Amino acid sequence: MKLLQRLVYLIILSICTLSLQAQTDVFGNKIPAKKKNYAPVPDHYNKTDENGLKQGPWEKRYTDGSPLYKATFKDNKPVGEYVRFYPNGKMSLRIVYDEKGVNGEAELFNDKGELSSTGTFVGKNKEGKWTYYTSKNVIASTQEYKNNKAHGETIVYYPNGEVAESYVSVNGLKDGPWLKFFRSGASLLKATYVQDKLEGKYLYYYEGGQLEIDATYKNDKEDGNWTFYHQNGEVNYILKYKDGKLLNPEVLNERRAAEQEQFEKNKGKLKDPEKMQNDPGAYFR
Repeated sequence: MKLLQRLVYLIILSICTLSLQAQTDVFGNKIPAKKKNYAPVPDHYNKTDENGLKQGPWEKRYTDGSPLYKATFKDNKPVGEYVRFYPNGKMSLRIVYDEKGVNGEAELFNDKGELSSTGTFVGKNKEGKWTYYTSKNVIASTQEYKNNKAHGETIVYYPNGEVAESYVSVNGLKDGPWLKFFRSGASLLKATYVQDKLEGKYLYYYEGGQLEIDATYKNDKEDGNWTFYHQNGEVNYILKYKDGKLLNPEVLNERRAAEQEQFEKNKGKLKDPEKMQNDPGAYFR
């Protein structure tokens, strides 16, 4: 009997040992991973003076004990390095403030630890030129700010560094030239914003430089004649607008009907995938 009890004990002990190694209990339930131990916040951290102002080093933490932010304060303003973290431990923000706690040079990161933007804070407001990056640390765009509002030029870049788009803002509203470009650098679009509304000429181009659309906006609505050109410079068709309303819809309907007719004529010339399924090489003959 004692031998049997001993044998049962050894079997249970073996199962428990294997279960612990596999991070599961004897019933197959997953054992929670042991939380990392963090040193306690030092006693001289997180102090305020008699006026309730933050002074000296501060550190706030998530409920699991990992750091949320670390900073040093002087009269309630961060001075020197201010760092924030994501719950996964990756840095989300790093700002180095001046001794007055006013101007700070900032770096922002995504939750993978990759740089997402750089720029200057004045207090909590974005100021001056900010640069934004793709996940591959390539500049995606730059934007100018004043009192935390877009103010100045914004430039968007292709991955190869060529300018894709630019526009001007005043106090958070687009106001001025709006330009778009092909990757080659040739003009794609020329238009103008006034107080965040399209106003005046709206010119769209083929990559070779020939005008494709010659249009006009008035108070952010289509207005006047919109002329569409073929790539050889000949007029394709003209649409007439007033305050955003199309006055000659029959032209657009005729255009669509012509495109449909052309499609029907070409349909018989297209290779039918069902007929080719037994002879894939036919696609290339």
